[in-house]
Amino acid sequence: MDARMTSGQESRFIAKLCEGVAEELRDRLEYRAKKTAQQYESPIEAAFSLAWYAFKWMNDSFFALLSSQVEVQAGGNNYRLDFALVDKPHNVYVAIELDGHEFHERTPEQVDRRNQRDADLQSAGWVVLHFSGRQILGDPFQCINNVYDAVIDCVNPPPRKG
Repeated sequence: MDARMTSGQESRFIAKLCEGVAEELRDRLEYRAKKTAQQYESPIEAAFSLAWYAFKWMNDSFFALLSSQVEVQAGGNNYRLDFALVDKPHNVYVAIELDGHEFHERTPEQVDRRNQRDADLQSAGWVVLHFSGRQILGDPFQCINNVYDAVIDCVNPPPRKG
């Protein structure tokens, strides 16, 4: 007797597994959303956190841990990052800033402050990523993939040109 599945049986089995995984992830995300609703200062921070949780759930071997509202010093100034991924043994320092239109870049002074902050952080060895609320809510996994790529580039820097 042949113990292998036919391609049709295999396809139906995989579809059933995907349904179960999707249902489990949905349940976990709904639970997490309720549990952490008051933890974040803005809806886009909560949304980013949920997207990161889903990513980590699907990639449980990924080593970098996400922290929120992280205080750092750079360029002689104190800054609070929306999120940070820090893994000193792998030389990973990624700052993640979520920029809602209401609080960022409404005036030239705010733009200057953001630029100085980014320069200070980059001089201190941080990779700084900015995402808008539209990006987070529109395609959260693209944002997460950009963060993932930044972490991988910290661990395995691309060769320098020139």
